[in-house]
Amino acid sequence: MAGFTNDFADFTKTIKDFGIEKGDILYVASDITRLMYRASHLYGDVYDEYMEGLVNVLQEVVGTQGTLLFPVFTWDFCRGKGYSVKKTKGEVGTLNNWILQNRNDFSRTQHPMYSFMVWGKDADLLCSMKNHDAWGEDSPFAYLRVNKAKTLMIDVVPGKCFTFMHYVERYLNVPWRYMKEFVGDYTDKQGNTEKRIYSMFVRDLDIESKQVTEPAVFDDKGILHRSSWTDIDLWFMDCGEAFPVYAEDIRNHNAQMCYKFQDYVPDWENGQTHPDDLCSRKGE
Repeated sequence: MAGFTNDFADFTKTIKDFGIEKGDILYVASDITRLMYRASHLYGDVYDEYMEGLVNVLQEVVGTQGTLLFPVFTWDFCRGKGYSVKKTKGEVGTLNNWILQNRNDFSRTQHPMYSFMVWGKDADLLCSMKNHDAWGEDSPFAYLRVNKAKTLMIDVVPGKCFTFMHYVERYLNVPWRYMKEFVGDYTDKQGNTEKRIYSMFVRDLDIESKQVTEPAVFDDKGILHRSSWTDIDLWFMDCGEAFPVYAEDIRNHNAQMCYKFQDYVPDWENGQTHPDDLCSRKGE
């Protein structure tokens, strides 16, 4: 369809203008609600075809020497509902779940709360990671930092989707979070189910905070870039550039780029306000 061709040619040009190129590691976060509404209005019942085209463009831009990561984060495991690598849907985007259900050329990483659908050069490396800590130094998030991955955000701003920020919090061991472990039924890709324990650096719920979503907080940082495609906002951030900026803000400016705390000032000297609660073991 001619409209598709024009749409995706423009998309290719726009993301290449961000500096995304062959061999890149690209983390894609999205809210495609408005995009798919537009596509259905212009082209009719084209849901699967449009999804397919969007993913194909991203593959073509980074090439087989690059790597794509789409988040399929879910917290069913925390809720005691168990987790299946093949069946448990993510809670952070329609496009990501479409890939889970329709693209056999993608594979899913192992952590039951913070997994990715991955494709490309490092897909096997990412899927072999056995990290128990969601944001630890053996996790895909550390991989993003070490390899200076790039992040493309489709119609979402960093405050709503830049989970890499939580990796920076874990790296710095911030005082408003603490380590907590969860146990549940885990079904691997072969269909085998067993009890497993995984951890997450969770928020202290006694500390009231609101995540910052205003892009203006990045105006003088030089790490967030914006463009548009078919009237859809696109945002771009380099994880290698973002890490020291976030780290400096969190450590020295009370995380003002990340949160608005209520009646709380981070206390780095005395550490966590909540002691580590290492296990939430359902039924034990």
